[in-house]
Amino acid sequence: YMMVDSTNPALKSAESIVYLFYKYTFLQYDKGYGSTFADSPKTALKSLVGIALLVVVLVVTWAAGDATPLAIPGYEGTENVPFWLKLTDMFIYTLYIEVGVMILLMIGFGAAKKFK
Repeated sequence: YMMVDSTNPALKSAESIVYLFYKYTFLQYDKGYGSTFADSPKTALKSLVGIALLVVVLVVTWAAGDATPLAIPGYEGTENVPFWLKLTDMFIYTLYIEVGVMILLMIGFGAAKKFK
């Protein structure tokens, strides 16, 4: 394991680069969304539907996650707690749902192309 030392100049510059990357990405997204919203509010709101559906899926899969600690022989770690167990289940169930939706969309669009 690498020890994190906040006085390390290389770490400070890496943090600065990551901060600038996130700031630039957010500003570009915000600028793009703002101009889309100004030009066509209906289109801009439609783009938020995907994000809203993802949030709904994440909430539902979090609720569906099991918080029962696992019996793992020889494990002494601190991650076998309800939060991490539910988070892991949430990611797995969300992945299942996304892959299932992707497969259904591929089949649906393929069938729609055949009938056109």
